[in-house]
Amino acid sequence: MQNLPPPSNMPDGRMYPPLDDYITRHPDGSITAKSRGHRIKIDADGSMTITNRKSGQVEFSKPGSGQ
Repeated sequence: MQNLPPPSNMPDGRMYPPLDDYITRHPDGSITAKSRGHRIKIDADGSMTITNRKSGQVEFSKPGSGQ
């Protein structure tokens, strides 16, 4: 019983990459993407923010190179 996957409507603790249809590449070099539960923003300087779409809470943030 321990090796059974969770039901498909339940989170399994992993974050999956967004599908190509949900990725937008901007002229300034930044990228925005949406996955099932997250909004991902990557700026041209490499800074990254991952926000929970449901709660609006930032779950991960990394500064860029500052260039």
